[in-house]
Amino acid sequence: MNDLTMDAPAGCGYDLDVDLKLIAVDDAWSAFAIGNGTPELPPPPPLGRSVLGAISDPTTAQVYRDLYQRVRSTGRPVTFPIRCDSPRLRRYLDISITPRPAGFRMRSTVRRTEPNPGGAVLQGGSSHTWPMLRVCSWCKKVDMDGGWEELEVAVPKLYLLEAGPLPTLTHGICEECLERMEAVVECA
Repeated sequence: MNDLTMDAPAGCGYDLDVDLKLIAVDDAWSAFAIGNGTPELPPPPPLGRSVLGAISDPTTAQVYRDLYQRVRSTGRPVTFPIRCDSPRLRRYLDISITPRPAGFRMRSTVRRTEPNPGGAVLQGGSSHTWPMLRVCSWCKKVDMDGGWEELEVAVPKLYLLEAGPLPTLTHGICEECLERMEAVVECA
């Protein structure tokens, strides 16, 4: 950790029921949501909502379904890396899914942070003058006509900071992250 973690607590936890609906959050939930640039999440948390409802990309949603099913069927927790950036910081997290008697316990742990040189793009725009910009839900690389580039490489190539309003973001999963997550799911 470094001094940039002031807007990133060490992590947060939440509980899901068997239908993957949010049933409880810990005290760090609000601080993490605010630090991640999503102040609409705290308090109160969106209890009763399915966590899969927040995932627009069907492949990413299926990866999560497969992860929950693996934990349910084996009774063993699974942990995997993910990036959860804020406009100021790149956050490298580990996400753990642990079985509970009536659902799952999710825990995010911040492994490290670093400045986010392309973070303004993560705030997205409200203008529809751009096509949607697809970002990998796991590593935050940007889809550039079938190739995935780091955000700081994509920003100047697409002239994102020079062209007026920023594009609206959508999420997907790059091939590299999909392969890695399929391996996590298949490890039994």
